[in-house]
Amino acid sequence: TYKANNISIIIYYVNPNKFSTLPIFFTWSQAMYYRFIISKLLYNITDNILYLDSDILCLNSFENLFHQNFSSNIAGVVSDHDSMLNYAQKAFNLNSNYYFNSGFLIINLINWEKNNISDKAISLLLNKNNFKYYDQDVLNLLLANKTLLLEKKYNTIYHLADMNTPISNDTIFLHYSGSVKPWQSWGQYHFLTPLWLKYKNNSPWKNVPILQPQTYKQAKFMTRMSYRNKKFIKSIYWYIKYSFWKIKSKLKV
Repeated sequence: TYKANNISIIIYYVNPNKFSTLPIFFTWSQAMYYRFIISKLLYNITDNILYLDSDILCLNSFENLFHQNFSSNIAGVVSDHDSMLNYAQKAFNLNSNYYFNSGFLIINLINWEKNNISDKAISLLLNKNNFKYYDQDVLNLLLANKTLLLEKKYNTIYHLADMNTPISNDTIFLHYSGSVKPWQSWGQYHFLTPLWLKYKNNSPWKNVPILQPQTYKQAKFMTRMSYRNKKFIKSIYWYIKYSFWKIKSKLKV
C-alpha cells in the first residue's frame, strides 16, 4: 500500500491459474478476466469503481464520472465502433442499441453483485464457444439494457494500426485498442505514440525497453508496419525473420 496526497495505491496480486479453463487469444491473456473478481475484492469497500485496461492514458479530469446517477443500471459504458454492434447482433443476437467496449467500465458494485454478473459471465464462457471477444461479448450480453451510455470522450478507442485522425481536445481516456501498442517496436511509427512515450519517460518504467518481436506473429506485424511506413529494408529483414520463425514453429508441432 502506498499513500500520498490523499491517494492510496493498493496492489492486488492475482493468480492467473484461477482462469486457466477460460478461453484466451494470442493477443489477450487471462488478465482480461481480472475485472470479474474486482467486485468480490472491493464490494464492502466502495459503491462504485472505475475499471480501465492497461492500454489507456488519462488526459483530462474524470471527476464528473463519479457524479453519475446509476439508478438501476449496473455500469457506465461507452459504445464501441458501429461494426461491433453488427457483429454482436449476428453472432449472439445482442438485444441492445449499442455494443460497448469493456476496456472502460464504471461499475456500480451494488447492482453488479445483486445481479451476480461475475459468476454468470464465467459460466457463460465455460459453456458457450461462439464468443470472439470473450469477456467483452459476455458482458455485453449480460448487461444489455442495464448500462448507462456515456460520451465517447470517456473511452476514445484508437487503433494505431489503421487510424490517422487526431483525437479531440476534450478526450479524457485515450484507449490504444487493437493489436498494435505504443510500447511495441512495430507501434513506433504512429503520431500518437510519442504521447504515450512522454508518460512512460516520466514513470518508474522509463528504462524499460520497447518490446521487440519475439514470435512469428509479432514479426509479421513488424514487417507490415515497416512496409506501410516505407522502411523497406527493415520490412524485408523482418519478413525473412517472420518466415524463418513460422517454419520453425510449425516444425515443432
